[in-house]
Amino acid sequence: MINKKHILVIMQKLYSVLNYAADTSGDLLLSEYACLVTISEFENGLSIQRIKQALSGCNNPAALITSLEDKELVERMRSKLDRRAFSLFTTAKGRSRIDLMDEALSFALIDASDRLTEATFNQLQNLFYDSASPGKGQGDYEGQGGRGVLEGQRKITTLLPGSTLSFLCNYHSAAVKESSLFGISSTQAVILILIGETEAATSAERIAQLLLLPTNTLLLHLEKLEARGLVKEVNGKNEFILLDEGHRRVDSFIARFESTGRSFGAAMEQLDKDRMATVEDLLELLLYLFLPQGNISSSRSQRTSIEQFFQPDNCLVASLLAASTAAFLPRENRFSRKSFSGSHQKEPRTFGGSGDTSSFS
Repeated sequence: MINKKHILVIMQKLYSVLNYAADTSGDLLLSEYACLVTISEFENGLSIQRIKQALSGCNNPAALITSLEDKELVERMRSKLDRRAFSLFTTAKGRSRIDLMDEALSFALIDASDRLTEATFNQLQNLFYDSASPGKGQGDYEGQGGRGVLEGQRKITTLLPGSTLSFLCNYHSAAVKESSLFGISSTQAVILILIGETEAATSAERIAQLLLLPTNTLLLHLEKLEARGLVKEVNGKNEFILLDEGHRRVDSFIARFESTGRSFGAAMEQLDKDRMATVEDLLELLLYLFLPQGNISSSRSQRTSIEQFFQPDNCLVASLLAASTAAFLPRENRFSRKSFSGSHQKEPRTFGGSGDTSSFS
């Protein structure tokens, strides 16, 4: 069965893979890239308030905007829809950086999973887009003078929509915050989770493969965890078991991490049944692709398990996703598929406008 611990592991793995790719290919943190992509999706610009809302889980979203301005990737100009206000727009340099990093992140995902075929790549992309779409009637926002259309049309041309990237960044910020309360990093938290999955000793090499970490880096983490009495090396072969204190630390972290979702309770109202099913499908596919511990089936018992995980009292993943995508997109049909390669063809989908029209290839 799919369990909540596996979901935390896969989110940490995805964030680490994509953040490393963003840093090495475009000299940006993943949170900066998420901010840049989100702004680029709105041809009429995006308000600073809207960006802060999308990255509400991150520390100091205003600093992300300032960093992008300093790098001349975005600029602040008068709003095309409200001349009294300022909006953020991507520059030509910013759009070029997005093209570069979009390919880099695509290749990073392909390299991270041996199970990623053309069919599963296309399925993953479709689910990324569909999970980024809020429910019906949520394409509007409350602004001065009452209700209106969000900052014009939204056009998505990247593999990962800005709202999906924002969700990963919000997740990571929450994981870092909660794990620090227990004296460990978010990476060390998932290491403890993986070691505790079996009663037998787990090899450092196996954990490094699952998390795509250099073995030496993982051994440094394990050395610190062993010094704190959370794990113990056995057999003298870089194999480790989770000690009682480690089990208690993991259980406390999971409980604390889940309870954080209650602060996002309002966002849960935006998840209708169709979108919940899409999020479930996305999680199942991500677990199958990036956490190879047996095939993930679609049995009713497993779906019930996922639904239980998404209850309002412990639904951090769902609520962060909803908070990241609030009021961004009207619901529409599925995306057309793109080719399976880092240089996937741009087939933009456009949302918005007073008529709420969408164009498809």
